Amino acid sequence: MNWETRVSVQLLLLGIGAVLAIPLAASFVGYSLLGDLSPVHAWMENRLFREVTGYVGLTLALLQIALSVRKRVEWNFPGPSFPTWRGFHILAGVAFLLVIVVHTGGRWGWNLNGWLQSVFVLAVFVGLAGKVWESWLLQSLLPVAKARHRNYRPGSAGQTEVPMPIAAQPPAGAAQLRGKVNRARNFWLAAHIVLTAGFAVLLGFHVFSVYYF
Repeated sequence: MNWETRVSVQLLLLGIGAVLAIPLAASFVGYSLLGDLSPVHAWMENRLFREVTGYVGLTLALLQIALSVRKRVEWNFPGPSFPTWRGFHILAGVAFLLVIVVHTGGRWGWNLNGWLQSVFVLAVFVGLAGKVWESWLLQSLLPVAKARHRNYRPGSAGQTEVPMPIAAQPPAGAAQLRGKVNRARNFWLAAHIVLTAGFAVLLGFHVFSVYYF
């Protein structure tokens, strides 16, 4: 099983994301956890620092978009396989959240920046929570898969395993579980894609406003 399908790993990443988002959540309800720290004031006054962290975030955003292209374009891409790209996408999403906290000094922002922050945070946590949900459903299929393997009896030396007649029939509940996995993936993935598309549009306006206003 790949690590991105393990519930424990996905819960850990969700927990890390929640911890990273604490300053943003506090700022959203009116409390500044990082604003009273003198280094944060220095960050916010340093234009070069803001630009560097902004471009790091923009690079991560473009890499995330590249995953979508990698998934949908029928072409033999060189380099890592798609599951490896998918794992990188998950880790990059958590790293992106850290970059945004540093870039904003833990502040939520107002108007365009507030909308950008809202859509971004929702996109990240819909993706992370969706992976936890999907991974839990996938792990619930393991007992069914093991039961199916027990329906095979080994052949003699030098021969392949010979399936018993019962093996031709899928275990009870397997189809229903697979259906749940597919429905769960379709639900959270559709929401994640819509939010990510909205974030990309708002990010474009944000970059434009920084340099032209």
